Amino acid sequence: PRSGRRVPPPSASSLKPLPMIPLRFFLASLAVLLLPAGLRATGQEADVIYINGQRWQLLGKPIEHDSTLCLKFYKFLPEGRSYSSANWGGYTAYWSIVGDCLQLDSVEIEGVCSKARLILHPEQMRKPFAGYYRKGESIAATWLDHPIRAGRGRTVYYEHLGFFRNLEEECIISLSRGRVTEKKFRHNSKVKGMTFHDVQRKLQEEFPFDRFPEFRGMQMFFRITDMRISKFGEFLGCTPIVWFRETGKKAEKPKSGIQDAEHPLLKTFAEALKAIYPWETVLIDGKPMSYRG
Repeated sequence: PRSGRRVPPPSASSLKPLPMIPLRFFLASLAVLLLPAGLRATGQEADVIYINGQRWQLLGKPIEHDSTLCLKFYKFLPEGRSYSSANWGGYTAYWSIVGDCLQLDSVEIEGVCSKARLILHPEQMRKPFAGYYRKGESIAATWLDHPIRAGRGRTVYYEHLGFFRNLEEECIISLSRGRVTEKKFRHNSKVKGMTFHDVQRKLQEEFPFDRFPEFRGMQMFFRITDMRISKFGEFLGCTPIVWFRETGKKAEKPKSGIQDAEHPLLKTFAEALKAIYPWETVLIDGKPMSYRG
């Protein structure tokens, strides 16, 4: 829910621990839960862009791509506006492509002075956007010189961090000083199969812990990078790492670990992953998605 002030991220001590089990399994991006930065990770609300008259989510905040402009804009925004960890700026910008130019049409702010919303138009934002404002009440986004991504439809992949998500339809818009040089449309999909949580439960139930008596009494925290899944749901490979912590010492961070992929424990872990089929597969423009590690 939105609030009129920022709520600091929870401290590690205030988070409720997950049920303790012999194997703690983190896949791909879920491994960030082991890192302090993971406490601040939040999916961000998108801006809005109109392409050929159709409404899309703009998966980014173009105003914030220029640090000087962003600072001026934040100082210009009214105090007392509502914001949340999903929208730290407390605004939603509306964009459109007119001819071959990307322009800012308006900015919507919620919860200002007891009003449901406040709409700012280009004429009202001349001060922070000095140099970008054009007669005829438009703001040309000439500070942008790199691609932006828009999407619409159902979400096929979501990661609770920034704009790490993919929608069914996406448009990659290449820009040069705010002018559109190319628009590339792509279709994304998801093939049903074992989800990360399904895999986690299966490993917790079936992993052969008895083969490794030397780790009895230890919790295992697995992390994998470079995870590769075929378009048919086959697990092709990964680079696994494991850390250990004594059972019962919840407050301690995992200490010692193994990074040698040839170690029997990691080889067995990789084999267990390959034995699982089919995996849920995300296809980005028809190609299997590359997972961050």
